Amino acid sequence: NEELRAAGLKEHISHLSLKEQEIQKIPQIHVGPLNTQLARMGYHQRASRWQLNEQIKAHNNIVNLNEKRILRMQQQTQK
Repeated sequence: NEELRAAGLKEHISHLSLKEQEIQKIPQIHVGPLNTQLARMGYHQRASRWQLNEQIKAHNNIVNLNEKRILRMQQQTQK
């Protein structure tokens, strides 16, 4: 966190889980070298952990977009 502050960033790293931080995202899973290699080689069907992690990332992106939309709507109603 000190390094992030020194770099002028507002982000910080927490030891708390996403749930404890009340973040609505699904935690990503460890894919591992075998699944990563299979995915890079184009064998996406065999890389089950990679597939699951890609679905989690897609879900989390939707959550991010919805949070931004809600924030914009709240800001517009406050004007």
